[in-house]
Amino acid sequence: MHTLGSLLGHIAASLREWNYLDHYARDFPDLFGLFEASKCDRNWQSLKVPFNIFQWLASCMRAQSSPLSDSFPSLYMNREATCINFSRKVIGFYGLLCCNEAVSGVVSCGVPVDIAAGSFETAEQKLVLAMVGENFGLTDLDRLPAGVSLPLRHVIKLFHSAGCH
Repeated sequence: MHTLGSLLGHIAASLREWNYLDHYARDFPDLFGLFEASKCDRNWQSLKVPFNIFQWLASCMRAQSSPLSDSFPSLYMNREATCINFSRKVIGFYGLLCCNEAVSGVVSCGVPVDIAAGSFETAEQKLVLAMVGENFGLTDLDRLPAGVSLPLRHVIKLFHSAGCH
């Protein structure tokens, strides 16, 4: 665990994700000296709890809108960050499903999503085009927890039952 904590701490520091770095430093206090050089002038006591994707998805589904939050990590808005690419896609899909708005391929919460060319009239149709654009298939849905994949599977089922292919 010590080695994993060190690796994750260094990744968080290199990405300047201070909330995560604080989290690892608290879990592994003996590594704090390694992380201290990375904190720059940050006040470690004022940091928030790291972003919880499950809480965000739940609030998104309850409110039927994409919650805008200043605690949303900028890392998820970076298409080049391959370490969170899978999560970025899921967040983008939920953003499209809940609020059906994307400007230039960016959902209202700031997450970029590739949307395949095609016509759509509903949020569900736009979501299917986004899943195609992001090359996100059924095997990817199988990698998600059941509660997270169920709404996305339901959209695909609706799409196929309407005779759309």
